[in-house]
Amino acid sequence: MQEELELLDIIVMLRRRWWLIVIIVMLGCAAALGIGRTRTPIYEASSKLIMTSKIDKSAKGDEDSAASSSVDPKVIQANLLMLQTYKDIVRTPNVMKKVAAEHPELGLSAGAIAGKLTVSASATSQLLTISARDDNYSRAVLIVNAVSTAFIEETVRLYGSGDLEVLYPAEDLPGAWPQPVNMGLKMLLMVAFVLSAMVSAGLCFVLQYFDRWIRTECDVTRTLGFETLIEVPLFIESGKRGLGRRYTSYAKLRGAKESHHVPIEK
Repeated sequence: MQEELELLDIIVMLRRRWWLIVIIVMLGCAAALGIGRTRTPIYEASSKLIMTSKIDKSAKGDEDSAASSSVDPKVIQANLLMLQTYKDIVRTPNVMKKVAAEHPELGLSAGAIAGKLTVSASATSQLLTISARDDNYSRAVLIVNAVSTAFIEETVRLYGSGDLEVLYPAEDLPGAWPQPVNMGLKMLLMVAFVLSAMVSAGLCFVLQYFDRWIRTECDVTRTLGFETLIEVPLFIESGKRGLGRRYTSYAKLRGAKESHHVPIEK
């Protein structure tokens, strides 16, 4: 027989094991609080490069000077394809070794610098974004600006054209560092609260599935497959008997009543 839990059954099940939910939620939030206070904040600095179109006006006549100043869609399409190549050149060993050699104050190897970089190029614009993440924002700014300069020099050496320019570099404003990119303490606590609540609720469902104790009418119906016709409430009363003051429990029956969950035809 397929067992289906109604909303009232779920509420009763969760209320019966409320202590388990509270313990798991408290442990999850305490762990998140400990992790949030001991972790290192990570900052991100970004620099944007733009690919410009160089048109040779000497190859055109005076009558075409006005047309030469307009943007050629074919040139833009070629630049978009070229950006994908430039994207792969940024993290090459030539660029990384040059940055590590020119900036020994970073104290990072070429591989370590490459591991801190993220390069992205849009498919619809001529912008190339170079980002660096570090636990010190000033060092992240130095890394991303140094990589941008070394990358432009490398493209000039390879292709002999200076079609890449820094649109705006990363700026290091004293006392105005941005917020860390890793999750804040409040957000971490909220995520831990939600996840621990979900885990505790799931654990309650598992315990309920393997629970074979008979407590309610639904348990009787589930176990025996019959509807409950009459309820006979039983309560236990404790009292003192004899000179030794021994505590004795007395089981008494209250008046029987018909179950309201039984259909009328029964």
